[in-house]
Amino acid sequence: MPHRICSQIILVGKGSIGSRYLQYISDKTQNIIVLDPKFADEEPVDRGMVRTIYKNNAQELKPSDIKPDAIAIIANWGPDHLNTVELLSSINVRKFVIEKPLTSCLNDTRKLADLAQRLQLIIAVNQGWDSIYLAQRLNRLSEQLMLGEPIGVLAYGGARCLSTAGSHVIHLANKLFSSEVIKILGSAQSARINPRNVSLAYFDGMLNVDFAEQKFLTINYSNHSAVAGEILILWKEAIGRLAEDHIEILQLDPNRDYAQIITRYADAKQVCFSGRIPDFGYPAANQFENLFYALSEGEVNQLSHLNDHLRSNKILLTALISSAINRSLTIEEAFETTLADRDFRIS
Repeated sequence: MPHRICSQIILVGKGSIGSRYLQYISDKTQNIIVLDPKFADEEPVDRGMVRTIYKNNAQELKPSDIKPDAIAIIANWGPDHLNTVELLSSINVRKFVIEKPLTSCLNDTRKLADLAQRLQLIIAVNQGWDSIYLAQRLNRLSEQLMLGEPIGVLAYGGARCLSTAGSHVIHLANKLFSSEVIKILGSAQSARINPRNVSLAYFDGMLNVDFAEQKFLTINYSNHSAVAGEILILWKEAIGRLAEDHIEILQLDPNRDYAQIITRYADAKQVCFSGRIPDFGYPAANQFENLFYALSEGEVNQLSHLNDHLRSNKILLTALISSAINRSLTIEEAFETTLADRDFRIS
């Protein structure tokens, strides 16, 4: 029999992502409540021991409807995430899986953190790409190949939203560097081409983050190109090219001539690693498995997990505020602007 996660799961949003969750949880609980106005008129479905019912929204639920071990999946659009968590926590839901982005407004990141602390909510964030695993793998490779610490992450390409695809790269750099964010500069513009909903933003342009210890993140995406692009990881004497679940790392020739050493640059041509990164990529059923197992067994390191994702969310939103006022900012400076309350409608 499949492993039962808990006795009740509440799924908020049955879009493309919510439908994947519904397929995954269909045999892992006894009671499923789907909250989505588009499916509110659906009849209850009974499959074996699992009953699925459909409702319009969380306001149709009351505390007596909620099981003590219930887990809520927040898979509606980003602008509604905080309000949804507030509504469900008010009727005693205490465990959540939230799709990225956590929020689409900078001030909401503080409100979510305060809510989680005050009500002792347990929140797991599904970032999509397993950036934690990838960062650990890259750091192990750095040690094994004696490359030193990574100093830069660069991503470029076309038809990649700074919020959607860019958030994965931000979180990767966040985990890879584990360094203080010094300054953030953004130059982004939105087009109404988001395939999920035309009212959601789809940002292209540039995002640059200066971390402590001379480390940096640069992302440059264009809505005028359909080229997938790539992610580059930079070390002092090596460069890694990441594509899908494969990475190739090239390093400088240790026997390069004296002139190249003096000028401090040379082409990295010597392949020191080329291979797959197991279990990395999206979508991945094992990511759902890990998230739900951690929640049901109480193994989410709440403070570090939520704070890591909140910081990545703050970096993105600070970059969008920087774009709007046309100057670089620290995260704290962004909170002091009038745009800290702006909903950027990211997805």
